[in-house]
Amino acid sequence: MKIGILTHYQVESHGACLQHYALTRFLKDRGHEVYTLSYNKSFDFANNYEQKKFSLGIRSVPFYIKEYLFKQGPVFIRTMAKKHSLLQKFNKKHFSFLPYCDCGVDAAVIGSDEVWSLQLGANIMMYGHGVDAKKLISYAPSFGQTDIERIEKYHCRSLIENGLKSFDSLSARDITSCRIAEELTGREVSLVCDPALLYGFEKELSGYHRMSKEKYVVVYAYNSNMNEPERVEAIRRYAASTGAKVFSVGGFHKWCDKQIACDPIDMLYWFKGAQAVFTDTFHGTITAFLTQTPMAVYVRNTNNVKLDHLLSVLSLESRKVMEDRSIFEILEETVDYSRISKEFEPFRKACAEYLEQSLSK
Repeated sequence: MKIGILTHYQVESHGACLQHYALTRFLKDRGHEVYTLSYNKSFDFANNYEQKKFSLGIRSVPFYIKEYLFKQGPVFIRTMAKKHSLLQKFNKKHFSFLPYCDCGVDAAVIGSDEVWSLQLGANIMMYGHGVDAKKLISYAPSFGQTDIERIEKYHCRSLIENGLKSFDSLSARDITSCRIAEELTGREVSLVCDPALLYGFEKELSGYHRMSKEKYVVVYAYNSNMNEPERVEAIRRYAASTGAKVFSVGGFHKWCDKQIACDPIDMLYWFKGAQAVFTDTFHGTITAFLTQTPMAVYVRNTNNVKLDHLLSVLSLESRKVMEDRSIFEILEETVDYSRISKEFEPFRKACAEYLEQSLSK
């Protein structure tokens, strides 16, 4: 079957690349011909700063010179340039592209990631509009922090409602997104896991090799996050207590001992060899789970919908950093990953069945 995937493929994010790669591999391993469907992303609802940050082009050059070269320095530029090059190389190696409106696929799988979010704008193809496919299936998309109030604020209810009603199968990766989609369509929406959890990366992890002779902990977060003085001090204190260095993997954090630019598969290896992982992201948490690495998870008010749900699904609520629990207390507690993985397996199999049945029916 010829299948197209609609997801956020243009973002400079290891997590987005991992879930994209995972869904592609899952489908290819089942004999399908898989393409990534290309599109122009909407920034209609983004503020001026966000439009300059996310819209790459000649007009954004002064913004990047001011925000990154002058404020962050040349080391930041080199690290981000290397990251960009590695992710672009990874995308070219693993993904083939077709335009969403002229792809002629048997089925379009829309998801994962926050493809239904209205944070920056309304991407009509993510709701099925204009997609050149015989069948529309959603697999693990999310509305992110977008709620019904925001949908109505931007007068997008009919756009999203009519689009989602045209889908042959509907699913979402968090319970809040399921409820929003059910309210909009009046249909039952299946709860499924992220493609990274669905795929599991067993083959890739079987080739694990240690990436550094040094003892280290990993910080995985967006560049602008995990820089609060109290968090920095706590993480550095924990690392020192174990004789480890602090490595920022996939991002840039000036306070870390080393900045690691790598491709998404090498990121798995960096996580697996770490003494501990400190993250405030959805896919950082998933990667630590897949590599069975001790983790401390900071939940932000801009991602609590998906991250709290993920910690619950994986039975890892105890990994959440709270005011009354220090990272020392959290990381002193061992996690029985074998038991958690075994308990998670029936749900993973049900998610695989949802996707396979959606394609075949």
